[in-house]
This record gives sequence, structure tokens and C-alpha cells, in this order.
Amino acid sequence: MARKSRTFIKILDEFPDHPKVVGLSDSAFRAYIELVCYCSRYLTDGAIPESAARKCAAPKTVSELVSAGLLDRHSGAVHIHDYLDHQTSRARVEQLRAMGKQNVGKGDTDG
Repeated sequence: MARKSRTFIKILDEFPDHPKVVGLSDSAFRAYIELVCYCSRYLTDGAIPESAARKCAAPKTVSELVSAGLLDRHSGAVHIHDYLDHQTSRARVEQLRAMGKQNVGKGDTDG
């Protein structure tokens, strides 16, 4: 039986030392990773409904990520700042899936 294609997120090994990240609380760091995974899994191109964000993080934690410049708030949702600069887009994932590739986004740099 064929395995369903999976998506992957890309995180630079210097991410924990980035000026926006280094001062985050442990809960905000974890929440950010969970939110990026949510966007990848559901192909949202970086948008997260407020209700989904609240499932990953307390409002105080979401506010911490907004203050750090990692999330933006608009249109009733939070958005991963510059998501498409770093992660594979919905269009690219769908293109790769149509071509029958497994493990979509793994090493794909033209996302």
C-alpha cells in the first residue's frame, strides 16, 4: 500500500540563535514550531485561524510571538511572518503531489 505523501518544514540550524527567537520563552518557542507545522500540514501558506492558534498556545504566548515579530495578526487570523520565504507553498506541494512524489517539501528549496 502506498504511503500518503507527507510534508516537512525547514528550519535553519541557526534558528534558535536568531535575534527574534533567542529571547522567547520555552512555551513560545514550542508554540511557534507547532504553528509552522500546522501551516505545513494543512497547506495554509502561513495563515492560522485564531481558534487553531489558541489550541497551540495561550493568548499570552501568541502575543509574545507577535511582539517578537514571528507572527502577524490580520483578517481574524495570525500569520507566520515571511512563511513563504522559508517554507514550501501550497501550490508547490500540490504540484509535487500531482507528480507522485513522496515526502513533499523535504529538501525542496524552490517552494
